[in-house]
Amino acid sequence: MIDLYEKYRNKGLEIVGVAADDNTQDAWRKAIVDDKLPWKQVLPGRNTPTDPSVPYGISSYPTKILVDRSGKIIGRFEEDMSALDKLLSDLLK
Repeated sequence: MIDLYEKYRNKGLEIVGVAADDNTQDAWRKAIVDDKLPWKQVLPGRNTPTDPSVPYGISSYPTKILVDRSGKIIGRFEEDMSALDKLLSDLLK
């Protein structure tokens, strides 16, 4: 994801990382620093009003969901980053 972010961020790509585990906030913050994640990060907690897994239909992690500016989901991606890269390339020409 870091490579895609660097490739497309100046063309309008924004990423929000959503942590889904039950680790402590300290462990979550350390992982962000250790993994050098440059985009926005949130730790909503599971089964909370802010848990995105239900409204976005997330059943496994990591899941990448591409949302357009109007909030419409235009793509879902699991491990294979090539399909996401191609869609981003087409959208952000």
